[in-house]
Amino acid sequence: MSQKENLFVSFLESNQWNSAGTVGKEISKIAADTSLQDRVEQGVVVKPIYHKENLDSKVSLSNNFPSRWLVGQIIVAGTQEACLLFLNKALKGGVDALTFFDKKEIDLATLLKGVKCKSKRIEIVFSELPSPSNLEGLISVCDKNGASLWLIFDPIHDLIKSGNWKKTKENDLQDWLKFYVDSNSKSFKVAGVVFQNAGATIAEEIAFCLAQANEYLLILSNEGIQPDKVCFEVSIGENYFFEIAKIHALRSMWSLVSSEYGNDIPCEIIAQPSKRNMTLFDFNLNMLRSSTAAMAAIIGGANVVNNLPYDEVFNPSNDFGNRIARNQLLILKHESCFDKLENPAKGAYFIEQLVNDLSENILEIFKDIERLGGFIKCLETGYVQERILISEQEEQKAFDQGSRILVGTNKYQNLSEVPIADLLFKSINHNSTSIRPIIEKRLSEKNELKRIEDGKQ
Repeated sequence: MSQKENLFVSFLESNQWNSAGTVGKEISKIAADTSLQDRVEQGVVVKPIYHKENLDSKVSLSNNFPSRWLVGQIIVAGTQEACLLFLNKALKGGVDALTFFDKKEIDLATLLKGVKCKSKRIEIVFSELPSPSNLEGLISVCDKNGASLWLIFDPIHDLIKSGNWKKTKENDLQDWLKFYVDSNSKSFKVAGVVFQNAGATIAEEIAFCLAQANEYLLILSNEGIQPDKVCFEVSIGENYFFEIAKIHALRSMWSLVSSEYGNDIPCEIIAQPSKRNMTLFDFNLNMLRSSTAAMAAIIGGANVVNNLPYDEVFNPSNDFGNRIARNQLLILKHESCFDKLENPAKGAYFIEQLVNDLSENILEIFKDIERLGGFIKCLETGYVQERILISEQEEQKAFDQGSRILVGTNKYQNLSEVPIADLLFKSINHNSTSIRPIIEKRLSEKNELKRIEDGKQ
């Protein structure tokens, strides 16, 4: 027997993994052990074992996996000087992709003119419709610098967060079309992080992103326009394998949706850690949570990973928190060699089946939304908000009862810990709105508030 044949001689024949085979019979004997029983998680039946013999996945993980992923950083600053300082530190610190939010206090064209950002990905998010001259100035500067520029204006996202259109629905969507034409970007972005941060399930988050993108595609299609690329921004929670599968499912389902418009429109995915599982107590654990979230994003195939500082939920933007967030990604890329990955989830039966099952759930929700009149209509009727509320309450109940664990908060607490902030429990705006806004909410808020109040007694 050759060395190669001897290497595999002890492996089970593939038919021994099914219910009638050796492994299947052993599992049946100890079926009383709950760890080896099927369970339902995120609307998916999770089995104790997966093998190609009982795999019914119809989804391929080989499509459009990015050849590289970019270390991203969101630049948040209140003044021109502070923004320039932050930008220079980020560029010197190894960042590949930068996100800015357009503010009156900051002249981004002048800012970018004074720095070297060749081959960098620059994203600028506008909350108001910018003037054509403003757009021209930014485009010119980035062209001269050799940077890849993404100009973002997303009125539906602003509606979701605030509950109101800036003007009216018709005017805001017309402004979006004007922005698309004036910016000459031939692309648009859907920011979906709010859904997961508010408590939506994975299937809901992705279905809502696709439905929102479909609203924009319909506007362009009516004008005889088709984008060259679409960008999705998603939030990554701590459910490691499910989050890996989520990004694969998003690519797969977007291919299905966009093909209805005649072509398979490429997509780019930006991922960032969820705020939902960030905590005030034992806050250093937030670094571990965001590291595993970043790993899941990379293995899932995100094009850009924007990490969040460990103190995101209780501190204003600061140099130390931003540097640590940046270095977490740099360690994954350069020390853990996550820049050498080539679709590592491909061939993993569990993940392939998860992608298939999640995709089926996503498609079902997406079809419901379209049947009910589209994403905007479902925001107006409250369908989207009600689904998220039900999911959020189920997860909150699991956390309150202890089956959903956040270490240091509802298990293994350091009861002598004194909170460093009184926090930051944001009051909800009760002003009149045209739709019910979707509010981000951390799982641990109620627990933390009680511990803070108890500590004052």
